[in-house]
Amino acid sequence: MAETSNFARLDIERNANLSKALLKSIVANSCLLVLTACLLGLIRYHGQVLEQEAAHSRQVLAVRDMQLEKLTSALSNQARSKTCAIEASVRLLLQNYGGFLPRQGHEYAEQIREASAQMERLRQDLVGSSLQQR
Repeated sequence: MAETSNFARLDIERNANLSKALLKSIVANSCLLVLTACLLGLIRYHGQVLEQEAAHSRQVLAVRDMQLEKLTSALSNQARSKTCAIEASVRLLLQNYGGFLPRQGHEYAEQIREASAQMERLRQDLVGSSLQQR
């Protein structure tokens, strides 16, 4: 009988220990499940914040692109206006006073005309490359 009661007591202790282990396992797994859910929620929230920041950055970049386009256009128009004025001045200089200018004066006028043409080509290249980048 002593053996039977020892076996019964050991069986009860074993069952109690198994129940405790099962309970601890359930609690630990539940904690892990809650922790995993919290981490997934945090990852999702962080992803949404990053998406919002990216959208805001795209919006700010679009505004700056528009401002840069306006500035480029204004500067390009201003540069074109100046080169046209230079070309017209050189043409008028040669037309009206070409006969009075010495050979070196004609050379200077031609250098100014060529420099103005180079500036216009440069302006067109810059404007063309900025249009292609869009």
